[in-house]
Amino acid sequence: MMKKIMTIVLSGIMMLSFMIMPIHASSSYQAQLYASVTDAGEVVDRIVIDFHSLKSLKGITKNSFTINAKSIVDFGVDKGNVYYDTNRTIEKVKKMGKKVILYLNQGEGSTLTWLTEQRNYPGKLIYTITLNHDLYSIKKEDVRFIIKKKIINEETSKFRSVKGHYGLNYQFYNANSRRLIVWFHGNGEGDIKGQTHNNVAQMLANRGTVGWATKEAQRTFKGANVMAFQVPDTWYNADSENLLERAYKEIIFVAKKYRINKIMVSGASAGGYMSTRMIIRYPCLFDTGIIICPAIVNQVSNEDILTMKKAKTSIWLVQGETDASVDPKQSSKRMWSLLSEGQRVHQRTDRFGYTTYETANDRLKLTLYKTYDGKIKVYEDYNYDHRREAVYYNDHWTWIYVMRNHPRSVKGISIFNWASRYMK
Repeated sequence: MMKKIMTIVLSGIMMLSFMIMPIHASSSYQAQLYASVTDAGEVVDRIVIDFHSLKSLKGITKNSFTINAKSIVDFGVDKGNVYYDTNRTIEKVKKMGKKVILYLNQGEGSTLTWLTEQRNYPGKLIYTITLNHDLYSIKKEDVRFIIKKKIINEETSKFRSVKGHYGLNYQFYNANSRRLIVWFHGNGEGDIKGQTHNNVAQMLANRGTVGWATKEAQRTFKGANVMAFQVPDTWYNADSENLLERAYKEIIFVAKKYRINKIMVSGASAGGYMSTRMIIRYPCLFDTGIIICPAIVNQVSNEDILTMKKAKTSIWLVQGETDASVDPKQSSKRMWSLLSEGQRVHQRTDRFGYTTYETANDRLKLTLYKTYDGKIKVYEDYNYDHRREAVYYNDHWTWIYVMRNHPRSVKGISIFNWASRYMK
């Protein structure tokens, strides 16, 4: 008999209408998709199936199911094209009462697609669950799985989408605090000439947004609101689209609303450029800043960088020793050289493969990470075996280290702890 299976279309952020075929209630089971934001972006990494009417879950293993995942490009010139079509790797199965949790390999199953337009954008996801063997008296051909429309992500659900008063939308995490962390994303997470207003790519493409709202980060900063902008097109239009003033006004609006008295700015790549420009334009706004692989080559002059000496902002720069996207010599190293000139400097090389330089007054730091044939090396447990294995990413992606709170000062103080001192 031909297998009868149910497919449901979901969006990467996660809601679309769908059709349900008539089914027999006794052989239908609800399935819920869950996602997490990994260092490489959001992935569907768990499926929970509710076998409410099944007498026993005995005999169910990771080989009991085939999970097919298809992602379809949902915007731009390639809209409608298949981005990937693959059977997901089920790493392990956990049983809780009448529910079965399928843990999927986190190295696959992205909810985003990389568009020809050079942007991350949520894909249209189609998940199909097939049972590979009979369940007691129930034939496998008669079992159907109804996949719920909404993908649950516990980290992103902490944030709410806000339409800005001055044309810059953002994600906001409310910590009921008088401290504020402002995050500027990289170029790949912007909107596309203001056409989609998706306001999620900056939260899903990496941990640059959600990482500030983790228990560790919030404990370190003793509670801090998080404001993660999405630019209508690109931060490189800071002057032509008046983005500096618009971002400033959005920040001030939030600061007044929540009675903020301490503000930190951080950003990566194009967001590092924007963070730098904001400190230059508004030298009294930010108490501290973490600037990662700033794309300031041919964008910010030496003269403008030197004005940052007058800002009240303490700064920690982070980049790879090599960076194929942004030349360190013309970005973080140049900033460090100009801003530290004439000051006493200390340095420390850590056994984990980075060197930190800092001024004696502790207000300026630079961490450079060792790279391996144009890659950075981090350790991941994408298959849940409790053993972290080396994974190599683009040498531009040093924000991964920052969001892990990995860089240390000469005295061994973590980057989050250092920044929190200026947020008291």
